[in-house]
Amino acid sequence: MTTYSITGASGFIGRKLINVLQNEKGAKIRILIHRKKDPILWKSQNVSPVFGSLSERSALDELVEPQSIVINLAYKRNASKNYNLSLLKNLINVSKYKKIKRLIYCSTASVIGRVDCERVMEDITCHPINKYEVAKLELEKYLTEKTKNEFETVILRPTLVFGDGGSNLTKTIDDIYNNKITSYLKACLFYNRKMNLVSVENVVSAIEYLAKIDTHVDGQVYFISDEDPLNNYTNIDQLIRKKIGREDYIIPVIPLPKLLLRVLLRLKGVSIINPNQVIVNKKLIDLGFKYGVSFSQAIEVFIDNYINQQGYNNK
Repeated sequence: MTTYSITGASGFIGRKLINVLQNEKGAKIRILIHRKKDPILWKSQNVSPVFGSLSERSALDELVEPQSIVINLAYKRNASKNYNLSLLKNLINVSKYKKIKRLIYCSTASVIGRVDCERVMEDITCHPINKYEVAKLELEKYLTEKTKNEFETVILRPTLVFGDGGSNLTKTIDDIYNNKITSYLKACLFYNRKMNLVSVENVVSAIEYLAKIDTHVDGQVYFISDEDPLNNYTNIDQLIRKKIGREDYIIPVIPLPKLLLRVLLRLKGVSIINPNQVIVNKKLIDLGFKYGVSFSQAIEVFIDNYINQQGYNNK
């Protein structure tokens, strides 16, 4: 029997993860919840809620069990780096005391910051440029340093995660439906820019895979992304327009110079300013990971669901 101890269970990725793990035969799932809501999170008999927070030792003692797999999805976006560091420290201390088997930390691919290469892999030197990127990278380093020789630690860095309940791509769909001028200008500016999107289903599959694998993965860092040819702005723009029932742009899309896009992205403070930059997850594939769903299937389902929810169907 495998016991999973999960923080951040009520978030976007957390909900999807629980939906998958609760169907695992013999699995025991313990989730940290701040408030007594969302009964869907523990409707299964093998899901046990623990009410409290990462700042409470008593709650963590109840959440974490010996030899369990700890999955940390929690991060306070509006809190300081030091506060998030204190929460991670609490989880590490309890995990040491309980002698867990493995801790999977869900970070973000954005920790790479601004790097000047087209294919980004895990061994690249990170250059974070904003507070969020700096904080997440420091949390990664702290986790790796403080858990050495204690228990296995693995870091997963998802790229831009999309799926039902997520916000990535929703503004793009809204603009295409509601604002013809804006969507046309974005089509010219972004053109075939790499989107580096990944479906929440595949992020969850990666977490599940890293939780179950028998291979020694202590101290390893893995990207989870999708290099599907469809994963660029032009193809996704055309797919959205097709789904909504929009005709082609009245004026043919005229690609603007990529240098202009780079300058605008830099001025906006965006980390990835190279339109051709791709986050590569070859390392995870080499480990034996297989995608749970294809990018084309996931993106179509997401767009269909969103336009149905918003009432954008062929109007």
